[in-house]
Amino acid sequence: MKHRLMQPMLVALLLAGGPGLAQAQADHPLVGRYQGATLRDRTDEAFTAYPRIIGFAEGAPQTETREGRLTRLAYDNPDGRSTLEILRNHLAALQARPGFRLDWQCAGRAACGSTARTPQGRGWNGVNGMNVGAGNDVRYATGQLATGTAEAFIAIGVTPRRTLVHVLEVARMEERMVAPDAATLAAELARSGRATLPGVFFDTGEDTLRPESDAALAQAAALLRSQPDLRLRVEGHTDAEGDDAFNRTLSQRRADRVRQALVERHGIAPARLTAAGLGEDRPVADNATPEGRARNRRVELVRP
Repeated sequence: MKHRLMQPMLVALLLAGGPGLAQAQADHPLVGRYQGATLRDRTDEAFTAYPRIIGFAEGAPQTETREGRLTRLAYDNPDGRSTLEILRNHLAALQARPGFRLDWQCAGRAACGSTARTPQGRGWNGVNGMNVGAGNDVRYATGQLATGTAEAFIAIGVTPRRTLVHVLEVARMEERMVAPDAATLAAELARSGRATLPGVFFDTGEDTLRPESDAALAQAAALLRSQPDLRLRVEGHTDAEGDDAFNRTLSQRRADRVRQALVERHGIAPARLTAAGLGEDRPVADNATPEGRARNRRVELVRP
């Protein structure tokens, strides 16, 4: 019976959105606001790592870290609307878009784990800045929206007074798209004994080399062919986000993949290359900023 009563409300109270509405000018174009809600705050980061909460198990929030442009929005809810009604309308609007997939949703503090203790403190606020408070009446949903040219990860947290919307649009920092050249790598090795290999990309949280890495790998191979006696250690490094043991293992796997690509794709003798994963132990920048974390996620070529 309750389900039947909610259906007409979903039709009458769809999200207000669209660039033609003055009310929605500061909203994110992918996620409109609930009708009658008031935008309280919006912040934008051009590039950051965002731990999206995708579940709650064994007393801890489960996260998936993605990188890209992040928009955080906070709305004051209109009076007299329930958290169920607001979240259901948001989901109805998103599910009407082609390419949207709902990954996880929850209702209530116990099921969502919104006040669980994490390494960053208690609650979701320390994880990714989504502060839904300590109340029990919290609802949350997160999903992915794929379009022809982009991919976005959307998280919505609803409390009786406020709705929080986070939109992470997958992108890459422009400067990281610049491939090195063999001469620059050789000069840096001669100067300091190590050279960062920019332009090497992996799937987030994985050791899968992306196709965009081919140019950088070709230049590293050219360096090795130009100096037949040169032997190198491929070092993998991460930022300080997440578990230290996981980061160390991930950095080792990534270093192994680079070594493997140089051997198998470019014909470099296996004896000339070793691989080591150092995790987050040797940062070159401040892990407290998105820019610093991006610099710390790197592959280096080192004279052993």
